[in-house]
Amino acid sequence: MDEDHAEEFEHQRKHRNVTMVEFYGYRLQHRNTDGISLFHGGQLRQQYIVDAYAIIEQKHLRYLRLNQKKFRIDLYHGLQDAIAASVNSIVAIG
Repeated sequence: MDEDHAEEFEHQRKHRNVTMVEFYGYRLQHRNTDGISLFHGGQLRQQYIVDAYAIIEQKHLRYLRLNQKKFRIDLYHGLQDAIAASVNSIVAIG
């Protein structure tokens, strides 16, 4: 694979999915070319922003809830290493 194709493939791989933050960030940008903009929505626009924020935070919390085992394992790696090295002092562990 030559460099041009590798670069194009990497670009496509990186931009295959769009996060919700990126999506809502794009939607909330002001553009002069848009006929109808969210900036003319008033209170409805504010509600849209609050709802988008709530959706993003719910997704973050759901991810954290469903991946607790993965996160907790990382916390105990240092402890397991200390036990394996039979370190007796807490100060030595850090």
